[in-house]
Amino acid sequence: MPTDVLDLPSEVAGLAISLAFVVGIVMALVEFSKQLGNHGRGCLILGIVAGLVLGAGLYGAAFGAPRTFHDWFLLVIVALICGLSPSGSYNLLFRDHQPGAQGG
Repeated sequence: MPTDVLDLPSEVAGLAISLAFVVGIVMALVEFSKQLGNHGRGCLILGIVAGLVLGAGLYGAAFGAPRTFHDWFLLVIVALICGLSPSGSYNLLFRDHQPGAQGG
């Protein structure tokens, strides 16, 4: 078997575990920022930017520099997952379940 063939199941599993860690790190950074007195949109922007940067770095560390459209597309998807998941999780878990929240 050639050594340059991508072992897809182990690569995907490793990337999924790494994504979970990056999302956790972004959530911790946002919470730390809140402890320093930042709230509202500033925390949202921090979470998105930190997630995008760390997600792009994670992709680069896992797969190297993107060269093709496929590579760039995956980089954007990984970065968006890392950038948007923490803010979406927070809104899903806390904002919509506060007393008096308008939910449906």
